[in-house]
This record gives sequence, structure tokens and C-alpha cells, in this order.
Amino acid sequence: MRNYSYWQVNQDKFSSNNVSVDIGKAIASFSCNDFVNNFTIAFHFSFLPLTGTYPINKSSNQNPDSVILNFYYNGNFYLPKKSGYLNIGSINGKTQCTLPPTWYCNYSNSNDSVLITGTFNEP
Repeated sequence: MRNYSYWQVNQDKFSSNNVSVDIGKAIASFSCNDFVNNFTIAFHFSFLPLTGTYPINKSSNQNPDSVILNFYYNGNFYLPKKSGYLNIGSINGKTQCTLPPTWYCNYSNSNDSVLITGTFNEP
């Protein structure tokens, strides 16, 4: 059985187990493949970490000490508005990421910001 991920954007709640993992030589990620509302989490490692706290990177710079966490909400792309942290733990040997309430900004409209929180599980 595949683990679900749960997240909330303002008052809208989402859950999905339509998540895929991609492990490469330099980046390990897992992403929700739902069409309109989804997320992508990427680490600059060749594995998914099982512990730690990582600052959320506001750009695509490859910094091994940070994580990329972006969202699509109602078909719009959202990036972190300011610094935040993603807490990493594990359940049954699989990565679990916890995002405390963090402000995100619409890439196409800087006046559109949303508060996002969630628990994201490796499938």
C-alpha cells in the first residue's frame, strides 16, 4: 500500500498517493503527479535523506545543505516567499517530510501569497 501525502494551502486541504520517486546521480526527488494541485521535493543527494532539518531553497541553485520544495495550487506555480525549513524523518525506512506553516508566493503574481503546511511521504 502506498503512503499518502497531506498538505493544506490556506483553508484548502489535499491528499494524494499519486507520488513518484526519482533518484539520480546528483538529485533525489519525489513529486505528486496530480494535475492541478501538486508538489515537488528535491534534495541535492543521490538518495532521499531519512533525518535532518533542511532550509528551503528559494532558487534552483544546487546547495547540498538545502531542499527545493515547490507547489502548484489551482494550476499556478508557487515558490517560497522567504526562508523556511523542511523537517525530515522516516516511517518504516521511508522518507517523511514535514513542512511547518510557510508562506509561498505565486511565480506570476507576487501579490498572490498562500500559507502552506503539510506532511509529505515517500510512496
